[in-house]
Amino acid sequence: MWQDVVNLLTRLGLMRPMEELSVRLTGYSIAARMITWNEGVPYINSLMLRTVGANSGDLRDAVLFYFPDGDNWVIIGSVGGAPKHPAWVHNLRANPHAWVFVDRKRHPVEAEFVEGDERERLWSAAAEVWPPFHQYEENARPRRIEVIRLNPSA
Repeated sequence: MWQDVVNLLTRLGLMRPMEELSVRLTGYSIAARMITWNEGVPYINSLMLRTVGANSGDLRDAVLFYFPDGDNWVIIGSVGGAPKHPAWVHNLRANPHAWVFVDRKRHPVEAEFVEGDERERLWSAAAEVWPPFHQYEENARPRRIEVIRLNPSA
């Protein structure tokens, strides 16, 4: 039933704007609830990431799962294990200054592409909460899925 509604809204081009509005106004992601429910895991908090387009310079929004790390937010560039990075990863490489909408508040952030032991720590923590990341990692090979920490900035 719910999946039919989501599919209809997607076909009508309404799902994305409704999702972005929902996360901004309520802090809750309808799509994340549906995805986690289908996987049988508890709801995973979501944020809306606003980046500056690497080529266009336009503002671009993406609703993503996030994993807290102290006062920071960690996001994973998995795209379900697709062979290419999501556009927002390219945008953050070109301009690491971005914004997140979390818990109905807007925060300026600086993106940090995490490597080494710290990447493994954050990846493991995220995969513990969202086990499909393990399959995404296999599907994405040889691409290495990016782990990005969003640090609050002024």
